Amino acid sequence: MSNIEILTTQNVNINYRVASLGERIFATIIDYMLLLGFIVLMMWVLKFPDSANTSYLQLFLIGVPVSLYHLLCEFFLQGQSLGKKALNLKVVRLDGGPPSLGDYILRWMFRLVDIMATSGALALLTILFTKAGQRMGDLAAGTTVIKLDDFDTLEKTIFYAKEEGYEVQFPSVKQLSDKDIRIIKEAMDSSFRADNRLLLKDLANKVKSVLQVESSMPDLQFLKRVIKDYNHVHSGGM
Repeated sequence: MSNIEILTTQNVNINYRVASLGERIFATIIDYMLLLGFIVLMMWVLKFPDSANTSYLQLFLIGVPVSLYHLLCEFFLQGQSLGKKALNLKVVRLDGGPPSLGDYILRWMFRLVDIMATSGALALLTILFTKAGQRMGDLAAGTTVIKLDDFDTLEKTIFYAKEEGYEVQFPSVKQLSDKDIRIIKEAMDSSFRADNRLLLKDLANKVKSVLQVESSMPDLQFLKRVIKDYNHVHSGGM
């Protein structure tokens, strides 16, 4: 399956590997096995005397959770059903924003068309013949499913989560580029993993020289602060 590149809300280009058709089918099989187990368990638990009323109650207690399973899972598990979670798959928006409840509802509603009504044939065809591996529900919601193992998360990029009320300590980070920050981040991570304090100090001194700043912070703390300042400045924080 192909890769796609998405510009996130923090203006970071992130590469995703679109989940393969086989991975999505396997995740669906896991989901259906779990649902089948739930149905069997509930039928055993709900051993009501035979009557019209209890039959409707059984249908309600079993049918509602089963029918809402994918919608509730994807909403509360942030884009993952239990089958997707087992295979490290996740629903994401193609515009880089987080999927909304409305997006999940669209995907869920279109299951009736591209999965249930056609036994999955329509979903299979659209996944195969769309660049981003989208079924009808994905096309309607502007989403696709990616493989998390290869997902370049924000933690792996130059950015940290934005903090409310954050104050920039080194405004001169505005002169740096994304490439500069990526190099700093990679060098910082490499030095930290190798426990190379001299390399970390050299890196911190070089950054201080470029930014023309002084700081008494420990080298690692200083470098992390520079990256956070850059993130805040370039996400509209100044």
